[in-house]
Amino acid sequence: MRNLAARIGLSEAAIYRHFRDKEEIVLQLANQACDLLLIENLPAKEPLKALELLLARQFQRLSEKQLLTAVIFQEELFRQYPKVREKFQKHRAAKEKLIISLIEKGQEAGSIDPQVNGEVFALFFMGAIRMSVLKWKDADFSYSLPQLGREIMPELKRFLKGE
Repeated sequence: MRNLAARIGLSEAAIYRHFRDKEEIVLQLANQACDLLLIENLPAKEPLKALELLLARQFQRLSEKQLLTAVIFQEELFRQYPKVREKFQKHRAAKEKLIISLIEKGQEAGSIDPQVNGEVFALFFMGAIRMSVLKWKDADFSYSLPQLGREIMPELKRFLKGE
């Protein structure tokens, strides 16, 4: 908590005046993270475009909130709080379900190779986001995360089209 307080320019006491305990603070951070990464208004009839928008929005929003991004990618912080862990698990499951659904719709429409396994692709997609953010964070946010997303998406599309 001391590191978080120092990073945002407050004392630990000031933080605890607004929250009952550390779990409430961490839960509030989890709520903000899930709000930041909301999945909305994706073109359901265009699965490839929807996936591209999803990736672009995730990277754009994360790049706009570097402090929150740094905190939410500290998994050890969340492991000790069941409510927080459950919130992130539900968020990941919803995102995975959406990605699988988009793959299936694309396969039905003929824009995605029928050999693509939606569950495996969801792992690739979500893993690409995670690894990209961790590397970006380790590099002290020194490059454009949205630009990296623009470089990743063509590779993912090639995979989806069976090229």
